[in-house]
Amino acid sequence: MAFNLIDSVKSLFSNDLINKAASVLGENEGGIQKALSGAVPSVLAGFLNKAESSAGAQSLLDLAKQAGSSGILGNLGGSLEDGGKFPGLLSLAGSLFGDKSGNISSLLSGFAGIKQSSASSLLNMVAPAALGSLGKYAADNNLDTSGITSFLATQKDSILSAIPSGFNLAGTLGLGSLSEIGSKLMPGFSDAKDSAAHAVHAAETTGKKNNWMLPIILAVLAFVLLLLLFKSCGSDTIQTPATDTVASQPSKIRP
Repeated sequence: MAFNLIDSVKSLFSNDLINKAASVLGENEGGIQKALSGAVPSVLAGFLNKAESSAGAQSLLDLAKQAGSSGILGNLGGSLEDGGKFPGLLSLAGSLFGDKSGNISSLLSGFAGIKQSSASSLLNMVAPAALGSLGKYAADNNLDTSGITSFLATQKDSILSAIPSGFNLAGTLGLGSLSEIGSKLMPGFSDAKDSAAHAVHAAETTGKKNNWMLPIILAVLAFVLLLLLFKSCGSDTIQTPATDTVASQPSKIRP
């Protein structure tokens, strides 16, 4: 089965971890679960955004390798404890969203009905978890920067479709629509599609231009065939010996 990044990240947040997060943050489990439904695709959409440039893709790969080798995937609950067991990873959400991290936390807070501080803590837990999952996949498959970009391009549809209805992530990121997220991934593939489209259009145009010649060609061929036919008929008539008629008449008998 093909690897699906968003399913891989979601599977990291077990019921036990959700219960622990609710207890540590002073929230109800339903609010934490709803916040995670928005936080996970938001962080992965941040991956798509960051990988649109070669420098951003390289930075993302470095962050993913850092998280993947940190051990956080085996102890996500440790990031919720006082001070956190992975202090070097708590700023990863900021690395993805920059000055929009606070806006994402506010969006999660309003969406799930939890405190903004709780939303921020969840975001700081989801970001390294998602990066760790990406880093592990990259390590297992020896992906470089272009490999990461190509992989994320294959994951775009599933990531964007996981964003909950009514969760205005595009607006929070300053984009007009969700389709703009990761729109620059794999530009070579887009260029190839455009080139193919132009080639098809050119072929169709050429075909249309040449269509007017077909009736003329058929008419010329028909004329040549008729000419050959008439020539053949005329030749047969000329070749009939005139002496045959004379020879076939009976001689007159003289008295």
